[in-house]
Amino acid sequence: MTEKNLLDGLMDDYLKWYKDDTILSKIDEIEVISTPYTNHIGDRINLYVEKISDYDIRVSDDGETLNELSMVNYEFNSQTRQKHLNTIIYSNGLRIDKNTNSIYIEIIRKDFGKGKHKLIEGINKVYDLLFTKKENVKKMFLEDVLDFFKEEDFGGVSAVRKQGASGIDHGVDYILGVTSKRKETLMQAVNNSDFDSFARQYYIFDEINYVVIINKPIPEKVQKALASSPLQIIQWTSKKRLLDFQG
Repeated sequence: MTEKNLLDGLMDDYLKWYKDDTILSKIDEIEVISTPYTNHIGDRINLYVEKISDYDIRVSDDGETLNELSMVNYEFNSQTRQKHLNTIIYSNGLRIDKNTNSIYIEIIRKDFGKGKHKLIEGINKVYDLLFTKKENVKKMFLEDVLDFFKEEDFGGVSAVRKQGASGIDHGVDYILGVTSKRKETLMQAVNNSDFDSFARQYYIFDEINYVVIINKPIPEKVQKALASSPLQIIQWTSKKRLLDFQG
């Protein structure tokens, strides 16, 4: 069998699988395509095809993608996450309906195949944000924290070096200078809530405010160990508490 015949056969097998494993249905005037492709929990990715005119159609996910991410507490409520989402949407020629959370594309009928492919590819990339590499998760959390400080006009400085109590220089995520209302305040963003993560911060600095902003819930045994710690622990879900350090 020649390479061309092999590829022809593989393409025939692929198209047969796709057609046989695709379920078509209709809801009122909207055509529904249950594709063979699945999301992060193994459910089929559904596409909804709506006629706009005799020549144009709109293909969408009917809000399923963003709503399902919201159900597992993955929200696009920061500039960083919104930026990642926008990059995916715009690079695939898609749009988001702000009223319904639908990810969609509007195309002429003859471009249905290309448009459908772009939409599925974009949807899969949005789902992939749930599986962001550990290093990128840390970076995204720090960017979320710094975005919050910027939005609230804290007026501090990010990414600085500060000499600790031992005389060793340490990297600090954010620092607020002395004012009449507060001591010098250092803030560190920590993604993990295990004891080692806090131990690295323990007793680095003294005679100043040292705040650790934690992204994940703190286990009870770690909370007990921190009871006598000089660290001020603020969970990201309670980030409004950080406003006490303004001014």
